[in-house]
Amino acid sequence: MTIEEDRINETLPQLSPRARTSLAIGCAERTMPFVEWYFGPRQGPAFQKASDLCWTYAVGGSVAAPDLEASYAHFDALADKLYDKDEGGTPYLFAVMAYLFAIQSVSQPEAKVVQTSIGYSRGAACGEDKQQFHAAHTAEETSWQALALNVALAMRSPTRDMFEHLPSNPKWLQSWRARKPPRPAGK
Repeated sequence: MTIEEDRINETLPQLSPRARTSLAIGCAERTMPFVEWYFGPRQGPAFQKASDLCWTYAVGGSVAAPDLEASYAHFDALADKLYDKDEGGTPYLFAVMAYLFAIQSVSQPEAKVVQTSIGYSRGAACGEDKQQFHAAHTAEETSWQALALNVALAMRSPTRDMFEHLPSNPKWLQSWRARKPPRPAGK
């Protein structure tokens, strides 16, 4: 683990539960290009619903337990399907897991849940070529997450647009798009 990752993990408990959820979903949303490419439009509404649930909670609203449970169950089943298809360790699974733990942070707002969510977001940044670009892409995403953490620390209360001023076109995404593998059959 890098010094920056350690700082993030050590600082997460200082955030309010709602600020932690905002950080988790803010990081997870950065993985959406992988989701859109892998799943196509059919899973888009589920990811949007998950984002909406997390942000509703993060900005101070209430979230109905059945909605949260349904969203969590959907992402848990989606993760199982990816494991069954031998998609373990791919950015697509990491994106799903980042969302799964972001959703979980609404009802179980411990720092460890958010740490796990942002760890999966960081893992997704490695793209398909984990060996050649792993260190550089992980470091870039960790740096963005550290900036996002600083924003969360400075905010009195989270807002949905709180991370919009941060850099948004990461090199890891540009690299993945340039090397993007063929779209899976039937997607």
